[in-house]
Amino acid sequence: MRIYLPLQIALLATVGLAVAAIGQSSPPAAQAERVRTDATPPERALTPCEEAILDNPCPSEEASRTLQRGLLERRETRRRLMELPPAQRPKPPDNGGMGWRLPDAEYWLRLPFGMGDIPGDWSSLPGVRFVNTQVDGVRDVRLCIRGDYDLWLLTDPLHEVTACIGVHRPSRRVWFVEIARTASGTWMPKRAKDPCYACHPSGPRIIRPLAKNGVDPATLAQLNRRMLSYGACGFGDSVDPATRGPARDDARCTGCHDGVDRGRLYAIHDRIAMFKTEREATMPPGD
Repeated sequence: MRIYLPLQIALLATVGLAVAAIGQSSPPAAQAERVRTDATPPERALTPCEEAILDNPCPSEEASRTLQRGLLERRETRRRLMELPPAQRPKPPDNGGMGWRLPDAEYWLRLPFGMGDIPGDWSSLPGVRFVNTQVDGVRDVRLCIRGDYDLWLLTDPLHEVTACIGVHRPSRRVWFVEIARTASGTWMPKRAKDPCYACHPSGPRIIRPLAKNGVDPATLAQLNRRMLSYGACGFGDSVDPATRGPARDDARCTGCHDGVDRGRLYAIHDRIAMFKTEREATMPPGD
């Protein structure tokens, strides 16, 4: 029997710390139901563009060599910075939380019950470990299916990120939360330093390893197919039009990123679009 720890909400206010739990303990039968990993995926046929992504999840050999050189440069820069005394090391940028229309604390309070329980032990969940092409470091992505919700669980030790993206399959509504474990073992929301939507215009991002070595191709394809099958996830009223900016009109992108199959792209996505089309060179698919 797997034990699910309730995800609790921590709110920092001027008068102190208020904590409200949104998870509830469940009887063993309900807990067993929550950890099923064979639930029927969303019923949506993939487009030819998406099938092409599944066939080629990794960058080309030429792009991989370019990315590897860039990652080695990042590692050398990081090594030199870590040799400095702690007081002299530059602090990583803080872009003001998750970047939603509401402050993080208010967004957390709106998380649905389906996001309330996150497993304490992820080791038996289906997933893949891979080298990230964009920011370096080994990432681990796991899938936990709980009723109508798919919980995509991420760990990135190098960047000290542990997070969950939850998709309500019937509505394809997506939710984000960065988390940290307390001394008692409970998961608590953690203030993010980067805006989620800037890198996630469609919801969960498919897994693109730097190389296929050490990655099980069947599991990778299974997880990526599930992510792609959502189409363009909905964000409700979380996105602020003022920070989103105008829509991108790049013809290389608009054929797939139409707001139906893939999320529409806006000015906030310029950085990730440039990375995907020029450095990683995985977009457009088959280009």
